[in-house]
Parts: sequence; structure tokens; C-alpha cells
Amino acid sequence: MITYGKGSCEITGNYQGIVIKYRGRIVLKHEHFEFIEDLGNNNARVRNFGTKSMLIKSHNQIHIGFVKPQKGQKLLFKYVGEFRILSAKIDDKTAQITVQGIDYPNLIDSKPESMGKPENYRGNYKYGRVPRKRGRKR
Repeated sequence: MITYGKGSCEITGNYQGIVIKYRGRIVLKHEHFEFIEDLGNNNARVRNFGTKSMLIKSHNQIHIGFVKPQKGQKLLFKYVGEFRILSAKIDDKTAQITVQGIDYPNLIDSKPESMGKPENYRGNYKYGRVPRKRGRKR
């Protein structure tokens, strides 16, 4: 089971490979090995070298893999921005997703006098500041 909200994403159970498809713009903070950029000439820029897990974030997907199977509860990553998980798979099986910190009755943005009209929700999946889009280099 994957639980997220309030700037963190956790997993519980038995797992080795995780794929998360999401919507939004986020900046991740994590302890997994991450390939950042190819510098050419067999050189690369990486983060958290020497860890026993790897994270790849690209095209609104996050792939996390561990060298050995894991069990129990673990913090996968912390995030800032707008983050809504659309689907998740743990070891090629669909995972249960739970959102914490989103209180749907408190998201209703209307008054009792206007009952009967469709409710306007003001809540969202944002935590902290949403990162700006980066323009393409020309």
C-alpha cells in the first residue's frame, strides 16, 4: 500500500520494484541513487552514489527499484509541489493508494444558503510551492 500527502510518500508491505504514475509538478527529496544528466565521454552526474536503491523520474512517472526485496514501512521520498498519484504498481501488481491530509468535507467552498447548487471544491493536492515550468533551451 502506498500512502501520500502532506509532502511525503510512504510504502508498506513487501516490495522490490515500484512504479508510480502521477499528475502535477514536483521536486523530490530522497535517499535513492539517481541519474541526473549525461555529461558525455562516459561521465554522468548522479546523486546519492552507493545506495542500494535507484530512483528514475521522467514523463510523470517515478520508478524506484531496490537491490534486495524489502518489507515493512518505508519513506520513499518527500516532495514539494502539486502531486496526485494516478496509479501505482508494486512488483507488477496494482497497488492500493491512500491519500492523507485531504479532508474532503473541508474542501467545500460554499455556504449553506446556496445548497442545491454544485459544490465548488477549493482543495487540491499541493504541498508547499509548485515548481515553475522550465522553458526549453534553444
